Amino acid sequence: METLRVLPLLVCRKGQVKDSLMEEKLKRIRKDVKSDVQILKHITINEEKDISLLEKQQANAEAILLYKPHLGLGDCIIKISEFNLPTIIFNDEGLICNPLDALEYVYPKENVWIAIDYKDLNTYLTALSTKKKLSQTKILILNADYPH
Repeated sequence: METLRVLPLLVCRKGQVKDSLMEEKLKRIRKDVKSDVQILKHITINEEKDISLLEKQQANAEAILLYKPHLGLGDCIIKISEFNLPTIIFNDEGLICNPLDALEYVYPKENVWIAIDYKDLNTYLTALSTKKKLSQTKILILNADYPH
């Protein structure tokens, strides 16, 4: 069975975070993730026109991991949600104000979750990976007294 392909996104204005921040986050996620997940190359969204980068890469992805360290860029969050991929929004451990801000733009859309720490993030990734595996599973039932 194939692994779940997850596309990481950094959504913030240019210059708000250092360039290596997302790689540091992904290194930690790769180390901590317990499920069968492939983390794809991340994309940085600094403004609405950058969504075109996502349009090219989202065909390879089955879920989005959205890192949102600052407030703002709500229009970008709305456009990202229109790809209808399961989305996990996260920030630094224990900080949920920015992910909650992002959730506000897409509420009540289904398949959008907030991870409050790396353990929570791993739980969501495991659930999505399991869901994919179950959808690819075939079950054969042998029943001698069918149709009773």
